[in-house]
Amino acid sequence: MITNSNDTLYGEIDYRGDKLMGQVCKFRSNAGNIVSYTPYDIAAYRFIDSKYFVSKEVSGKKVFLEFLIKGQVNIYYLRDGGDDAYFIDKEDMPLTEIPYEEGIRETDGKQLFYNTKKHFGILNYYMQDAPEMGKQISKMKKPKHDNLVKLAENYHYAVCTDGSSCIVFEKKLPLIKAAMDGTGGMEYRHTGESSFIGGVLLNLWLPRANEKLYFRTGVLYSRYEKTIEDDYVNLEHFKKPIYKIPLMFEYIYPKSVIRPKAAYGWSVYTTGGFAGFTVTCMGGVPYTVVCLDEPFVRIQY
Repeated sequence: MITNSNDTLYGEIDYRGDKLMGQVCKFRSNAGNIVSYTPYDIAAYRFIDSKYFVSKEVSGKKVFLEFLIKGQVNIYYLRDGGDDAYFIDKEDMPLTEIPYEEGIRETDGKQLFYNTKKHFGILNYYMQDAPEMGKQISKMKKPKHDNLVKLAENYHYAVCTDGSSCIVFEKKLPLIKAAMDGTGGMEYRHTGESSFIGGVLLNLWLPRANEKLYFRTGVLYSRYEKTIEDDYVNLEHFKKPIYKIPLMFEYIYPKSVIRPKAAYGWSVYTTGGFAGFTVTCMGGVPYTVVCLDEPFVRIQY
C-alpha cells in the first residue's frame, strides 16, 4: 500500500469484487490491525503480480482505478454500478474516459440495437503520433480489458524510442475454477412436511463473468416419509428416498468478514420411479469457507 506521503506499507488486503475495490482498500498490517482506506486516504495499493489500484479523480470525486497497463499511454478500469468504464492518459495529456454506449432504441416503431463509436476519436487523438494504430482502433467494436491492453502495448512499441518495456498489471483470471464441499440442513415442503437433506456440492466459479457469482450443482439426498390412516384405522407408513441435482446460481455477499450467501435455481429430482423438477432456494452463513476469490492476499510494491 502506498500512502499519500509516498511511504510503502506491507501487509494483506481483503480481495473483493471490482466495484467494492474501486471504493475502499481493507488493509491488515503485519501487526494484525485492520483499517479501511478510501481513495482520499492513500495513493495506491497493489497485489503481488496482480491487480494494481491507484487513486484518481473522476467526475469530481476520487476513486481507485485499476491500472491495467503502464507505458506511452496508460489504461485504467473502473466498475461503476453495473457498468464497465475505461480511462486513458499519457505524460502530457489528462485522464479521459474512453466513452462507449450500447443498447436498444425505438425508431419508427421498431426496436433497434445501437452502439457508439466515440471511443474511436478519443483513442486516435491520444495515439495521433502513431497513425498506423488507426486500423487496430477501427476494429475495436467495444472497449474491453484485452483489446485495450493489446492496443496500448502495440502503441508503446510503435513510438517508444528508448527501448523500455510497458508494464501490464492486469490479473490473469482463469476461465473457470471448481471446488467441492459437503452440505446439510432441513428441507421444508409446501405440504408442511420437512426432512433432513445432505449431499455433495460442486461450486463452479466464473471470475471473468462476475467475481461474486458461482454456479452450483451436485447430488443431494433427502427422504419423503408419510403415514396414511384410512376409515378402518389401518395405518400405512412409507418412506421414499429423494435424489436431487441442483442447477443454481449462488451469490456471496462481498462486504464483510461474515459473508452470507444465497442461491436460486432449479433442481432435477427422482423418487420412487418418478422424476421432475422444482424451483429451489438456498441460503446461509458459512462457518468455515475456503473462498475461491483469495481473501487477504499478500502484497508488495
